[in-house]
Amino acid sequence: MAQPTTFEALFDASGALWPAELRCKVDALFFNSPLADVIRAMKDHVLTAPSPKTVFMLAAFTGPGGAPATPADAAFSMTGKLYGGAWTMWDDAANDAANIAWHDQSMCGC
Repeated sequence: MAQPTTFEALFDASGALWPAELRCKVDALFFNSPLADVIRAMKDHVLTAPSPKTVFMLAAFTGPGGAPATPADAAFSMTGKLYGGAWTMWDDAANDAANIAWHDQSMCGC
């Protein structure tokens, strides 16, 4: 429901969605490509996850009318029709390097 709230309450509510025992790497980006193109580009890569316990989620958020104008006093200068992020989660520190490299490749396609 739309109601006034504190940043701390929003942070706690968001954090409650994720299992505390998982290790994570998260990135966010703005993009103008159609979402179907983004998913198509990621399809084969997702199948190469470093371990069966690797979790990858791409969340995309859109607003009405596409990309909003960037406010003149904004602390960022990028925007796009879609905003999303990749969340890579795994459970073992021994798999950090493999999951981080895999995540980074998912974000840059290199």
